[in-house]
Amino acid sequence: MRAMDDLFLQSGIAPFAAAALGAGVLRLAGGSARGPLIAAGGIGIGFLVGFILILGAPVRWPQSSGEKLFAIAAIATALGLALDLSRDAPPVTRLIAALSPAAALTWLGWPRIIGLDWIDIATLAAVALAGGFALTRFFASGPPATDSGVKLMIACIALALVSIFGASASLGQLAGALAAATAGFLAWNWPVARFPVAGSAVLGGGLTFVALTGIVAVFTNAPKPALAMLLPIFFADLALSRMPRTQRGINQAVRPILLAAVALIPALAAVGLASLLGGGSGY
Repeated sequence: MRAMDDLFLQSGIAPFAAAALGAGVLRLAGGSARGPLIAAGGIGIGFLVGFILILGAPVRWPQSSGEKLFAIAAIATALGLALDLSRDAPPVTRLIAALSPAAALTWLGWPRIIGLDWIDIATLAAVALAGGFALTRFFASGPPATDSGVKLMIACIALALVSIFGASASLGQLAGALAAATAGFLAWNWPVARFPVAGSAVLGGGLTFVALTGIVAVFTNAPKPALAMLLPIFFADLALSRMPRTQRGINQAVRPILLAAVALIPALAAVGLASLLGGGSGY
């Protein structure tokens, strides 16, 4: 029971609380002009808190994939905040969102790349391509910002379960921490959207998810077809395209719930496929 309590605290309560508190503090610190833009930096803060509780704070230059993940999340969050504080954030953020997955995954998978492990190289390239494509659609404000947060949260939950089927409890916990951190940000954006999903969320949340997916794909035996099923989650909003997004009142409160239900379809398919195919890893 104590182990389960610790698991819930490390991967759930602490990241959620840190993200919610971080978003509030960043909103106040940024003022009325930039505060709403940088509030989503709480996602990265929440994840980093969860990482430290789960694996401990790295004490050396990153060498393992886990240490590199921590560095990527920290750098991505800081870079996202810097972009949100600049005046050229939207176009620059979209460009970086498209290119940064390739850079992050090259660093993460460098040992496999120089070892000419062509299967892993192809896997990293596929994750980078899919991640860059998904993240370019991630930047949003108003009610669509809540949509982006919901999709990221559902994808992280699915990744956590797929990781567990790949016999990597630690990566599953990290994915759970990112899901909880995203939920902490969403607590501010529901039932009324308050903060946009700008650079700090696209990079601090989205890029961290892509990097974590790459680690699961390459360094565990989690079934790759199951991981591929995560991509449709980021397009779940297309199924609700006929529902008005800007209408005030009940639609703003109900739409995220409906979107979560739609996103759960590919998420459950990914988890079900991972359960059928199984896997194993010493990670």
